[in-house]
Amino acid sequence: MKLVSRYLLKEFQTTGLPALGFVLFLLSLGQLFRLVELLVKKILPAFQVLEYWFWQLLALFPYAFSLAVLISVTLIFSRLAQDREYLALKGAGISVGRITAPLLIAGLLLSAGHLGLTGVIEPNALYQGKLLLERSRFNPQTSLIKPGSVVTEFPDIVIFIPRKDSQARVTIYQRDRDQVRTFSARRLRPVWRWGKLNLMLEDGVIQTYQPEKPETFQKLSFSTYLFPLPRNLPGFKAPKRKLLEETLAGLARLGSPAARVEILRRAAFAFTPLLFILIGIPLGIVVHRNLWGVAAACGLVLGYYFAMSGLQALAGLKTGLAALFFLPDLCLLGTGLYFLGRLD
Repeated sequence: MKLVSRYLLKEFQTTGLPALGFVLFLLSLGQLFRLVELLVKKILPAFQVLEYWFWQLLALFPYAFSLAVLISVTLIFSRLAQDREYLALKGAGISVGRITAPLLIAGLLLSAGHLGLTGVIEPNALYQGKLLLERSRFNPQTSLIKPGSVVTEFPDIVIFIPRKDSQARVTIYQRDRDQVRTFSARRLRPVWRWGKLNLMLEDGVIQTYQPEKPETFQKLSFSTYLFPLPRNLPGFKAPKRKLLEETLAGLARLGSPAARVEILRRAAFAFTPLLFILIGIPLGIVVHRNLWGVAAACGLVLGYYFAMSGLQALAGLKTGLAALFFLPDLCLLGTGLYFLGRLD
């Protein structure tokens, strides 16, 4: 029996990891258009677009994790049923409970980990992605450094950028203690160096002087000049977290009715690995053709998610209905136990 348990757990790991990667890739396809938009509109530089994608993948991880568990279990028992290995185990006098016990215990442990994913990892990932976009509004490359603008947001720096059809030159005034510098250039383009934004000035001159000492005036011509900008703009305030972006600890501190509804929703969703294992075992045995089993599993998950979305809308209207979040869980639990009992 130990050999069977080790075999099932090994198969669960072998099929679960590829399923997780595949499902995560499918779920992230919806973000590709957003990523392209961020690149094309230059809302974020390329390396920050990758960072934003990472946070979005992390936010999708709990949903991909549950679906991958169901697909993995369905594939394992579909293969056992198709190869007649399940019948051989039953013929040897091994009950369904003994066969499925290792995976059910694993599902219980995975559900505990899933609560951490939905309670800590997902909300923090959502907030970090939001924070990245909020910071982009203060990014000179996207919101300040544009034709026809006068930039005064930087301390001791004023930047005048003419319109594209104008013959005027780019002009930068910079005050450094008792010294004043004036940069005048024909062209300007933002460039990223060493993780921060700089302005590449082309074909211009630098004038340096001290207002109290006119004789210190100096003038220097240049073909290219890299003008560094301050890393952070003054006045940036981190946005407040929404309920979906609050961790379980943050929701508990809020203590509002809406926060309690969100806690119950995450608690109900945390049991999905165990429930999907419970329903995936008989599903794989009954529908013992791999593709049909996976299709049925995906349909089951979609139905579960639609039910949770509908209940979330109802709980938003009346918080007293939040306990209904456990209704889909109970339906899956009852269905799984019923079909497991029929297999004996």
